[in-house]
Amino acid sequence: MRIRLSDRTYGRTAYVRLLIALVFVLGGAVWLGQVVRDRHRSDRIQAGPRTEAAIAKVTFVPGCRLNVCRSTRYAVRFEAQGRLFATNVVLDDWHHDHAVGTGLRIAYDRRDPARAEVAGKPPSQALPLLGALSLLGAGALLALAWGYVLARERIRARDA
Repeated sequence: MRIRLSDRTYGRTAYVRLLIALVFVLGGAVWLGQVVRDRHRSDRIQAGPRTEAAIAKVTFVPGCRLNVCRSTRYAVRFEAQGRLFATNVVLDDWHHDHAVGTGLRIAYDRRDPARAEVAGKPPSQALPLLGALSLLGAGALLALAWGYVLARERIRARDA
């Protein structure tokens, strides 16, 4: 089977394909922007105050959810700025060394103490970054290919 990029109908079909490719590029760019914002937020949290939190629940998350392919989610309670907060923090891979009722060192955001992470261990951004770059790259390649097809067909129509 041979795949051809040309579109004999030259019209809506080629433009729709180009539009779809540009939507992929836009989606990849938005996703990449979100990954960068998440990384900055994580850096701000890691630079914030640290405290000891009590573990209320431990959940092992199988599969590729939460940006990694195995993770441990801790429901924790901690005191910050004179108030009690409850939130979830995530560690990459499965960790069995923290039981319910024990302490876990966390860092939290000064502006919003409910946003917390395990101190010194920010969540992985490898999978979202790979996904965003893949979508951006695939969309760019498709846009270039269909842009080339449209340009070639216009030149042929003009020269004919």
